[in-house]
Amino acid sequence: MIFSKTISGYQVYLKENKAIYENIFNDYLNDCLKIIQVFKNTKESQVFLIASSGGGEINKKYIVKIFSPQSKKKERFVKSFFKGDYYLNLLKETQRIRGDGFVGVNDFYLLAEKKVFNYSNIFIMILEYIEGECISNIILNDEIKTKIKAKVEELHRHNMVMGDIQTSNFILSHGEIRIIDCSGKYPNAYRKAEDRFNLWNRLGIAPTTTDFYCFLVSYEKFLKQQIRLLKRKILYKINPLHLAK
Repeated sequence: MIFSKTISGYQVYLKENKAIYENIFNDYLNDCLKIIQVFKNTKESQVFLIASSGGGEINKKYIVKIFSPQSKKKERFVKSFFKGDYYLNLLKETQRIRGDGFVGVNDFYLLAEKKVFNYSNIFIMILEYIEGECISNIILNDEIKTKIKAKVEELHRHNMVMGDIQTSNFILSHGEIRIIDCSGKYPNAYRKAEDRFNLWNRLGIAPTTTDFYCFLVSYEKFLKQQIRLLKRKILYKINPLHLAK
């Protein structure tokens, strides 16, 4: 069950009506988060590892993620009238599959948005911190690849997708693979095929089966690559010095 309330002008959605998550959010509002490590800090996106300071769980680690889109704001505003709330859907879907018994994805505790109609220009998220080693820092042997493949296939069976798969999306924790940063988009057959393609293309993990959608994804990627090359050739003919910069 997702709880909803308004805090300091933000629409806040919580996995559980626990004080700990509100305390962390209030620490963010008051600029007093206990930051342990900064993973990312740009104008558009900040990701912090923090320690809780109250709510009965002193110094428990969490991930706080702040996303404030800087581009295509008008386009995002228009789309917000027709599309659902991406991050709210991700919160709901995360709780659904975890409730079904699949705990391979990191938990999602709180989402805060400052909305105008259905449009928000800032998203604050409190997520589970997973102790372990990112697979980008280790050698991907056959055993680890098999575990990654099995975990993604299980995710698909629970009707959820990862989206833009990177090595940074997988944590090896206590001998098991955990997934972070899943997608809140509708998990259709094309997006599942895209996950399988990216596993193969980026991690060298071949799919168990291929179907029409795998072919479609592969052809689309190839076509986009050819279009990019063609654009570069045209640009070079127009201004050879431009590509040399």
